[in-house]
Amino acid sequence: AIMMEAALVHMNCKRPELCVDMLLAAMGSWSKFQPIPPQAAFYFVFSIGLSYESADLQQLAIATYELARQLAEKAFGPSSCLVASALCQQGCIWFHQRQITAALRAFFKAREIREDSVGYDHADTAGVLNNIGACFDCLNRFTEARDCYAAARDILVETCDASHPRVGIVSKNLANSGRH
Repeated sequence: AIMMEAALVHMNCKRPELCVDMLLAAMGSWSKFQPIPPQAAFYFVFSIGLSYESADLQQLAIATYELARQLAEKAFGPSSCLVASALCQQGCIWFHQRQITAALRAFFKAREIREDSVGYDHADTAGVLNNIGACFDCLNRFTEARDCYAAARDILVETCDASHPRVGIVSKNLANSGRH
């Protein structure tokens, strides 16, 4: 627990090397006493990806998220929400790198998984719809972008409070769609 806390401090301070060292040390300590369950192994690898991403080491982050995706797929199957989480993180990096086609592929697969596992009317599915809308916006496919934003907003209004920050973000995206 102390190593995990230290890892989070290092991540927040953008010291990825120290964060990764702490996460690996925590994994090592855990594995001395018992096998690391697959969900915990995913968490460790995913957290390493987050550390790389927060330090702007995007290629390392993408590769680490891919390893996390493979771990989740092997342990829980290809329709696991953990697989969708790794895909979403990869998609976000590709989006910010303006690799929109790669981002869309990741987001479409994540949406499919989320719809199958938690349903269409779930906040996590709405988050992916918002990301798909942002990709469509970048491709000047404004009608599709607005459809995704509107669907995401409707889901979030139903599942969260209308004043929830995510509703505000999606509503702003909907209002700004096509303006750039």
